[in-house]
Amino acid sequence: MTLTLFCIPHAGGTAALYRKWPGLLTGKAGVRALELPGRGARAREPQVPDFEHAVADLTRQIRAEPGVSDCALFGHSLGGLLAYEVARQLTTSPEPALRSLIISGCVAPTHRSETAEPAASSDELLCQIGELGMLPAEIADDPEAVAYFAGIVAADLKLLEGYPFRAVSTPLTCAVSALFGSDDPMTAGQDDRGWAAVTGRPVSVQLLAGAGHAYVCERAEMTAMLVAAELENPGDGNPGNSRKPSAGEFAGSLLP
Repeated sequence: MTLTLFCIPHAGGTAALYRKWPGLLTGKAGVRALELPGRGARAREPQVPDFEHAVADLTRQIRAEPGVSDCALFGHSLGGLLAYEVARQLTTSPEPALRSLIISGCVAPTHRSETAEPAASSDELLCQIGELGMLPAEIADDPEAVAYFAGIVAADLKLLEGYPFRAVSTPLTCAVSALFGSDDPMTAGQDDRGWAAVTGRPVSVQLLAGAGHAYVCERAEMTAMLVAAELENPGDGNPGNSRKPSAGEFAGSLLP
């Protein structure tokens, strides 16, 4: 049976981010882009109140998808953190069987304090979004659309602020990969160790040379190609950065 890749967008993003991926991953996986309430095709629904409800909503979508026996998860930025928590939920039941977790542009939850604090105002938020290259070009000249987009980003960042990371003693059972942009200020200095520590799994790392935080938008074809390679040969991305965490590293992630 064909593997189904479930994709989760970044803060402020919609399922439309992955509209090209079905064609790019033909023969590798079926693609199903997930949508949270309050944006895109679900714009009329109220936003989820917190991170845990977002994880529950995404998990329900996956489990409700008909005909899926084997699946993989991909998430960028906030979507990467959501994908990690959804992966933990999926491991509690045999179906669908999670084969691979691919985290993009996102630091491990134990490293979040090393990243910048959220912007305090709408203007500051829009400035940060612009600096990261995450403001959609199609709305850049429409003040009303930009304000609407900024509102969604702000709501998503509130989810992140209330993220209740809880370490677990049971490692994930799927392959784990991480993608980072070499010039991404959000993940500067990150390697496999952070995600290896919280997943209890070897982590294959792919570094996109010259890429900032917005590579999933600006380099969709390249990102999809790397994802396809990870799905075909999990853990083969960078053997030098793919290793099983030591007992001390994994235990260290369980400390309060």
